[in-house]
Amino acid sequence: MNIPNKIMSVVAFTITFLFLCGLAVPQARADERISSQVKVSPNVQLTNTQKDSLSLAAEQILQQVKEARSDITYSGGAKALKHVQKGLELVNIINIALPEYDLTTTIKSGNATYRDEKKRKQSVIPVSGELDELFTRFPYTNTGKQGAEGKQPTGKSEGDADVRYSRTFLDVRDAEFYLKQAAADLQTKDIAQADTSLATLQDNVIHELDEVDLPLLSAGLSPIEAARMAVHNQYSGAKVFLKEATDRLKMYKSEVGRDAAKTTQGTINEIKKISNVLQEQKESSAQKLNKIWNKIVNSL
Repeated sequence: MNIPNKIMSVVAFTITFLFLCGLAVPQARADERISSQVKVSPNVQLTNTQKDSLSLAAEQILQQVKEARSDITYSGGAKALKHVQKGLELVNIINIALPEYDLTTTIKSGNATYRDEKKRKQSVIPVSGELDELFTRFPYTNTGKQGAEGKQPTGKSEGDADVRYSRTFLDVRDAEFYLKQAAADLQTKDIAQADTSLATLQDNVIHELDEVDLPLLSAGLSPIEAARMAVHNQYSGAKVFLKEATDRLKMYKSEVGRDAAKTTQGTINEIKKISNVLQEQKESSAQKLNKIWNKIVNSL
């Protein structure tokens, strides 16, 4: 996708809102020199329960993609095709359930009128469990972070991490295209290309965070990734994640109060110590890193 993620999020939300509500959106110049109207009318109105089911299905697609990639990373892709096929089953269910809608565009100026009528099927689905997706798909989630100058007070005590988000959307066309590619690649044993297709699908998820103070959260996720890599003897990659964790904790430390900064420095020292003995003490290091994750999560 070449369109910036934030713009895509706004577009997705607008289309979804119109689709679900069947509203007409008129736009007119102040002097009525030219006017326009876009009318979106669903042929079938979805119930709230049906909308929730569609969102859950979209979430489960992303979960199957995540599990397929995990299987490729840690088990050589033995069960990845099964997860991809489950994702395609969900895509098929969504395509059957989604109603068509009539899209009518009218533009007028003087005696000249342009009118275009089309039948379309909604393809962008709001995903349920947005915050859960941030945890389960990180670091593949595209996020928008507001600069320090524009950061607004959150009302939370100093030292707290703040996560405020809008919505996550999945384009079912993307899901179908990349899952089919991944399935074909897995059937020909091209594991690397299958993983690339699945990663592209994850990257194309439209996910916008209005305002994020993520250093603490991502600092906690990095040790988890490091622990997984250490278990599989990937020590260099594990140390990269641990370096990322200490860097983000240092960033977090610079923005919080004295007590939180002191605790954060202790965590930084602990991670550095683990990094130094990672290869010699693989199992105990992985356990310690999981404890660090739990400690950070409990502080959120």
